[in-house]
Amino acid sequence: MYKRYNKPTFVNTAEAYSDIAFFGRNSLLIPYINIDLMPGNPIVEKQSSVDFSYYLFVNVNSIFIGSLNQEISLIYSKQKKSSLINYIGFGGFRNTEGTELKIECEDSVFLIPLTSKISKAPFTPLNTPNFKCNKEKQPVETFFSEDIPSELRDYIGEEFYYFRA
Repeated sequence: MYKRYNKPTFVNTAEAYSDIAFFGRNSLLIPYINIDLMPGNPIVEKQSSVDFSYYLFVNVNSIFIGSLNQEISLIYSKQKKSSLINYIGFGGFRNTEGTELKIECEDSVFLIPLTSKISKAPFTPLNTPNFKCNKEKQPVETFFSEDIPSELRDYIGEEFYYFRA
């Protein structure tokens, strides 16, 4: 079970960890650890971090990958509907360098598993110069695996592609 927030303007991915993204049914689903909730968010009001969450982009028109300086156009219909433009961080888990993605899509959704924890302190899945790892290795590896929860397959279908940061 997941809490769902449409068009989240309160999510910051700059300090979050991601490693894999799933694409299917013209939607992009990205799992994140340590996603930042901005002050005034509808979840806990105060600035905090979520240990495990997902960011979903629906009816994606294009993805611009900053580190490659390349745009991938994925027009899903002959008539382009009004689109949202989202700038998000991607990567930072297995590779220390993340990249910025510019995603043009019809809708965006932030999904938090009901079992997720929210805290003022960051959730760190690996040792960094400033913070020690405070997440167990196995749940992190499972979270970033190619096997996504069946409930989330409703969004991207049974046939999907994945790519790593």
